[in-house]
Amino acid sequence: VNLLELRTDLIWTGATLALGGLVVAAFRSLPNQCAEWVKRKCIVSVEVMNNDLAFDCLIEWLHHQPAMRLCRSLSVVGLMHSVRDRAADCPAPQGFVHTKRRVSLYYTPAPGDHLIWHGGIPIWVSRIRSDAQKGQSDRPLETLQFSMLSKDPRVLRDLVDQAVQSVMEADDSKIPIFMPSKYEEWFQADAKPPRPMESVILPYGTMEEMLNDCRQFLDEKARYQKLGIPYRRGYLLYGSPGSGKTSTILALASAMGMPIYVMNLGSRLLNDEVMHNLFARVPEHSIVRLEDVDSVFNEHREKKSENHITFSGVLNAIDGVAAREGRLLFMTTNHRQRLDPALIRPGRVDWELEFSHANHDQARRLFLRFFPDDGKRATMFADQCGGQRFTMSDLQCHILLYRNDAQACVE
Repeated sequence: VNLLELRTDLIWTGATLALGGLVVAAFRSLPNQCAEWVKRKCIVSVEVMNNDLAFDCLIEWLHHQPAMRLCRSLSVVGLMHSVRDRAADCPAPQGFVHTKRRVSLYYTPAPGDHLIWHGGIPIWVSRIRSDAQKGQSDRPLETLQFSMLSKDPRVLRDLVDQAVQSVMEADDSKIPIFMPSKYEEWFQADAKPPRPMESVILPYGTMEEMLNDCRQFLDEKARYQKLGIPYRRGYLLYGSPGSGKTSTILALASAMGMPIYVMNLGSRLLNDEVMHNLFARVPEHSIVRLEDVDSVFNEHREKKSENHITFSGVLNAIDGVAAREGRLLFMTTNHRQRLDPALIRPGRVDWELEFSHANHDQARRLFLRFFPDDGKRATMFADQCGGQRFTMSDLQCHILLYRNDAQACVE
């Protein structure tokens, strides 16, 4: 009997200890469970990766927030620029010979957790940086996370939308210029002020005709799809250096409000895979500018540069099965005769425009841009340029030297 009672006591004791352990474990995990419940029910979060354009917009938005002045953990980016001053001992028009270098410091939240207040609402901002590689790129992966106390996720979504829009609208009047980075992605390298159409002086009516062609293409997406035709348009601008090829593209982009994606095929950063990925990431309603297309292959498809792209890779990127549609492609070259016919055949290039030396009308109109009320001297200036092989940049540089003296400019 005593043995049976002892066994019973042992069982009850074990059960009590086990139950007590479960109770203690439950109480220990209760704070974590409560925290998880609160996180699921009362906290909303938004994450953005650094391979998304919204990431840079949000970083810039944070940079301008007053709360960032109190942030004690910051990352800094230095942007170099030049300031040109007129030399005191150098008379016009040979001034602007002193160049001073300046660095603008751009502060952003460092990796870690930050608390900011926006409109009286506390927002937790976490910037997480990983050393993990993205494909063949050595760029560290970054995540920007915004969190706030709210049951409605629309509150945070609206805040993020407004933050991105405020940054975009601040630069809305400029034309964004994108270039490939060493991380195999597009990055905004610059934002140019819009270039007026009338500031690019081509043979009479040429700019207007090309702009109408671009706009007609952009308005005919449904028609292209109905006809089963690839929705792409290509232009070849060729001719003398300094004749206005780049300016023409910027003026067209300004008139249509389109970003420009610039790719130099001679870049050592490129190979076929990277080039295809970059082309695939160009959004619709954009301009792609391929610079100096004659610098990579000659007319016999023989390679001239040291990068890793192939001629077939270039053709596939332009109009292959996986090529992006809805974009305008502009190829520029100084030497059309060096291009392989396959690169500029109809379908890849739909419009060719030669940029030759300035004619009489162009020289006269350029003079009137600087001296609008001096038609007589404008004609004299154009007469003196007649028969000379001047590019538009040659003439513009000359006029700029005497921009305050029309008579000296003519003489």
